Amino acid sequence: MFTNFIGKPVLVRSGQSGVHYGTLASVEGDTVQLTGARRLWYWKAAKSISLSGVCNFGIDQRDSKIAPEVAEHIVLGVCEILPLTDEAATSIKEAPVAEAR
Repeated sequence: MFTNFIGKPVLVRSGQSGVHYGTLASVEGDTVQLTGARRLWYWKAAKSISLSGVCNFGIDQRDSKIAPEVAEHIVLGVCEILPLTDEAATSIKEAPVAEAR
């Protein structure tokens, strides 16, 4: 079902662990494998108000908190897999790493 997303940048939303960005490597049931993954700890869409806006226009880097990249991430309990535009993927990939206060 999601084979057309394999190898492409996506956002995945998990009820247990939030929103994650990465390149989709595999899907098995509600578990996905991402490579080059980053957790969107807090996000604000560059335009619009939802993840659909993030997927189309990216994030407002100033008002979002994005974790550092990890080489591989297995995300359980996924309820959404959303493909990204190039603009959106770049805004997340190039976002500064959020630091603890």
